[in-house]
Amino acid sequence: DNILVYGHNMKDGTMFSDLLQYKRESFWQQHRIIQFDTLTAQAEYTVMAVFQGEAEDLFAYYQFANAETPQEFAAYVDACKGVALYETGVSAAYGDKLITLSTCDDSGKNSRVVVVAKRITEPR
Repeated sequence: DNILVYGHNMKDGTMFSDLLQYKRESFWQQHRIIQFDTLTAQAEYTVMAVFQGEAEDLFAYYQFANAETPQEFAAYVDACKGVALYETGVSAAYGDKLITLSTCDDSGKNSRVVVVAKRITEPR
């Protein structure tokens, strides 16, 4: 149900540093779609929620992979939306596929920025 990708935010601007720009709603408005490519497929995702915080203060988003019930899936979506920095108007329902991108942020000692998106195209 969820692909979780961790990437280190390098100070030289490489790797996941661009993910930090999603903290600004204006950036999200111009970059709502994320293309995720693997060796065998490509798919597009629309950003559902962006949140940040100290790792120990955030809910355990990093433990969600496969929901066993619709309620478990809805609880994850609700938790993401509940701590989101802004409203995207995007939600997800049981059966949807998600991607969660997580990186470190220099705004705190152990801060994270997390972007959660819902797949909108079938892998091709």
